[in-house]
Amino acid sequence: MRGRDYLTVGFWNIEKHNVLPAEGQAAFESQMLRRSSFVMRSIDRWFTSSRFDILILAEVSRRRDGGDRFARELATRLSRRIGLLQFDMQGAFHWSEGNGDQVSPCNFAVIWNNSIPQLNGLGGRVRFYWEPDWVRPMIILQGQTLAVGGIHAKSARYDLAQQEILEACHHLDQLETRAVLIGDMNIPYNEFPRNAARELASFGWERRPPGLQATHVSRGGGYRPAVLDYIWHNEGTVLCNPDPPDPGYDSWDENDHAPIQYDVVWNVRGYDKADEMDWDEQMA
Repeated sequence: MRGRDYLTVGFWNIEKHNVLPAEGQAAFESQMLRRSSFVMRSIDRWFTSSRFDILILAEVSRRRDGGDRFARELATRLSRRIGLLQFDMQGAFHWSEGNGDQVSPCNFAVIWNNSIPQLNGLGGRVRFYWEPDWVRPMIILQGQTLAVGGIHAKSARYDLAQQEILEACHHLDQLETRAVLIGDMNIPYNEFPRNAARELASFGWERRPPGLQATHVSRGGGYRPAVLDYIWHNEGTVLCNPDPPDPGYDSWDENDHAPIQYDVVWNVRGYDKADEMDWDEQMA
C-alpha cells in the first residue's frame, strides 16, 4: 500500500522554466513561457500515467512570485479523480538564501499527495540542510515512513559535488525514518568516485540508475550526454525501482534534463502498484 509499504518519488531539474503568464497574457508570447508550458504539460502527463506521490522540482525561479504560483497551479491541475481515487495534491515553493544573502541559485518546488495518510500535512515538515561550504542546500521532506532529500549538487566540480552528496547522506542517515537522496548529482552515474561509493556503502547507502541512457543532453551541445540525475537509498529500503516518466528521452528543445522517478519500497509484500493501477484504470 502506498505510504505504508512504498512511495513513488520523482525529481526534475526544470532550469527555471516555471514562469506562468500574467492574467490576460498570451501563454506563448515568449520563449520562457513556452518552456514553462512544456514543463507543466509534461508533469500533467507524467502524473496521469504513473501517479507520483512526491515530486521535487529543482531550479525553480522565484521571479515575479513565479515559484509560489507555479507550485499552487501545478498542484491544482493534478488534483483529480482517477478511477476510484480522489487525489488531493498540494504544492509549495521553498527558497533559501545563497552567498551574500542573495536568493539561492537553486530553489525548490515540492508536490505531494496529501490524501496519503503518511504524507498528510507534509508541507509543515519541509526544511533545508546545508554545510557552510555548500553552494546550494538539500531540501528534506519528512514523511511518516520515508524521508526524501532532494539535492542539486555543485556543478563542474566533482570533488565538491561528491562532498555534498556524502554529507547529505550522512545527515539523512541520522534521521529516525528510512531515507533516500534524489536529485541532480552532477557526477555521471558510472563515474562516481569509487572511494566515495565505498564510504557510502560502509554505512548502508547505495545508488540506483534511473532507467535512462542519459538524463542530461545539452541543447547547445557543450556537454556530452550523461546520467546526472539518480537516487541514493539507505538500508531501510528494500528496492528502488526506476520508472522513468519518459523512457525514450534523448533530448528536448525546451530543457536539458529529463525527469526521473522511482518506486521506493521497504515492504515488498505490500508493493502492489501494478495491481492498483490496473484496478483504477478498469474502474475509470
